[in-house]
Amino acid sequence: MTPSRILIFVAVCFFFFVSFCLAETDSIIVTEDGRVGMGNAAPRSKLDVHGSNPAEDAVVISKPAGTGHVLRVKDAETAAANDLVVIDGQGRVGIGTSQPTQTLSLNEDSGNVLMTFKYQDIYKGKIGYDAGIDKFVLGHSTSDDIVIDGSGKIGVGIIAPDVDFHIKQKADSYNGGLRLDNALGGNYWGLVHGGDDQFYLGFNSTLNVLAIKPDGNVGVGTNDAQYKLDVNGTIRGNNVSPSDERWKTNIAPLTGSLQNVSRLRGVSYEWIDDAKGAGSRIGVIAQEVEKVYPELVSTDNKGYKSVDYAKMVAPLIEAVKELNAALNAQKQLNEALQSRIESQETMNRQLIERVEAIEAMQ
Repeated sequence: MTPSRILIFVAVCFFFFVSFCLAETDSIIVTEDGRVGMGNAAPRSKLDVHGSNPAEDAVVISKPAGTGHVLRVKDAETAAANDLVVIDGQGRVGIGTSQPTQTLSLNEDSGNVLMTFKYQDIYKGKIGYDAGIDKFVLGHSTSDDIVIDGSGKIGVGIIAPDVDFHIKQKADSYNGGLRLDNALGGNYWGLVHGGDDQFYLGFNSTLNVLAIKPDGNVGVGTNDAQYKLDVNGTIRGNNVSPSDERWKTNIAPLTGSLQNVSRLRGVSYEWIDDAKGAGSRIGVIAQEVEKVYPELVSTDNKGYKSVDYAKMVAPLIEAVKELNAALNAQKQLNEALQSRIESQETMNRQLIERVEAIEAMQ
């Protein structure tokens, strides 16, 4: 027997010996179709590893320090095949890339780069890059609830944000917008873009704490502001109005103010709507003021009238001045009459003295 045949015989015997020994313990099994089982007598894949000791690692892969990968999974057997999954020497994982730069790097040459999440095999959410809209997305179910575009703009409920932080409400009520709860989770404030295109600041479920209309009218305590500032309640504070002479033209003094003010009534009244305040109030009637000073009365789009009480000061000032002038004139007239009376009394006394003197001479 030649040396080569002796070597082949020894190798065959060794193979059968190892196979026999391993088959008894099921440590390593090699099936006829090339499947390898470790700890598994019936491997279901090319390599099927079953650990038998819960306290030990099932598979340990190690390599010397260097630029090579600890693990590399390719899509074909050729050297030019694409890397599906790699783990580099620093423990960084690459999916779709052979050069991971972060702890987990994902790459897709065409299409989305997304991680999806399921619960009981039901799709619940996703996070990653959506190539269809060229944005980073975070969403529940199939919607893109939050997106970030390449310029850093963030969209919530909208896939094409126009500004740095762009929100599209899911509803035009307190079910949409922004909500800020306190630390205890009881009360909350909310910002809502209403279906009527008003901007609302509300407390809990009350939307009319502050309401701003598209025309700029602001309502406090009302969501139907008829003026630039429409307050349903009492205002306290210091108030000033622009009145510089340099802003004015066609300046003329008021005339006939005393007569006009005399046509007005000061009245006491109570509001029909208790929301405007309870109890007795004092003031004027807008319809009566409008007949005398129409510039002091405004009418909203529902026909209700309001009086600019502050501007009523001007005719009252002139009315007081006219009354004072009349009183001064009356005073001067009285003083003149008093002087004439005193002169007449002096003449009367002198006449009486002369008569008495004549009578004494007779």
